[in-house]
Parts: sequence; structure tokens; C-alpha cells
Amino acid sequence: MTFITILCSLYFYINAIDSSFLIAAWLLLIFFDLKKLSLKNKIILIIIPLLIILPGIATGEIRDIHEYSRLNLYNILIYNILPLSLSILLFLTKRIDLKEVWFKFKYIYLFIILELFLNLIVYFKFLNLDLLRANRQILQFPIHMMYYLPLIYYLRRKPYKYSYGFESKNISLNFSKMTYFIFEKSKNFIFYSIVILIFYFNFPK
Repeated sequence: MTFITILCSLYFYINAIDSSFLIAAWLLLIFFDLKKLSLKNKIILIIIPLLIILPGIATGEIRDIHEYSRLNLYNILIYNILPLSLSILLFLTKRIDLKEVWFKFKYIYLFIILELFLNLIVYFKFLNLDLLRANRQILQFPIHMMYYLPLIYYLRRKPYKYSYGFESKNISLNFSKMTYFIFEKSKNFIFYSIVILIFYFNFPK
């Protein structure tokens, strides 16, 4: 455990952005999924990355750059705001159990929140990160595509006719029927459409 934690933390000095996702996922795994690990050991494993990363932040040139990187509003909208907004809509209209979401997709939503947090750090000029270069990293592409996995999973869920709550409204029921038809009955069409859009928006024009 300690060895993997140290490796993830040292990767910060190779690629600070990508390492933040690795460290966050690893610490979430340690704190919530490894139940046999004592609380004392969990706290130690959380402190280790801080001790390794803080010297790099304190002494690095990252704080001395005066021309701050601009936010990539396209990325924030498509890969952060849109998945979160659609998730809330699905949770309301399909009565999704949040315990199920936590069990299956907590790492994905952690990455979305972490990316938003990194953008806020740049926006409020706490640290200067080159977001344009960061979003071109190889690891960022599969991470961004992964943000839509929970949506596809729940959009394909068969609609149920509830007797109470917002999910029992006609608008919610019709929305569930529509998404079920599009993403389950017409999944081949949707799949190829998504592939085309991925190539169009992520490759140089």
C-alpha cells in the first residue's frame, strides 16, 4: 500500500494533472473500500502524498508564472457541467438509488469534481496550470469519455410507472421511455453517432 501511494505521489513531478486523478482515486479506494485497513494506517497513507507533493508546489515555478492560463469553457461545459446536470436529471426522473451510484460510479464523479476543482484553482489564481496542455494529455481522453458511462448506464434503464414523486409525472415517464428507446432499442445508431462525434471534437481540424 505504502509503495503504491509513494509511486502515485512521485508521479506528480512527471505530470501534475494526471497524478492528481491517480492520487484521488487511490486515496478514495483506501479510505472507503479497504475495510480491513485500520483508521490509523489510512490516515498515514493520506498524509504521505501531502508530504511528497507540498515541496514541489512550494518550490516549483508553478507559482511564479504571472500569465495565467485561461479556462477552457468548452471542456468545462461538455465534460463537467453537462454530465453532472444530466445525472441530476436522471436521478430525479428515474428514481436512481444514490447508494447504487456511490457503489458503481463514485470514482467517475470524483474525477468530475476534481477537474472542476482544478479549474477553480486556475480561475481564482491560486496556482497557474496550463489547462490547454493538460487537456491534451493521453490520460485525459479516456477520463473524459468515462464521465458519460453512468449516463449511458441509466439512460438504458427500463422505465417504470411510479405512483408518487416527481418520477411519476408524465413528463418523467415520457423522458424515461424516450431514453430507453434511443439508448437500448436503437443502440447501434447511437454508438456510431457517438464515435463520429468523438472523432470530430477531439481530433485536430
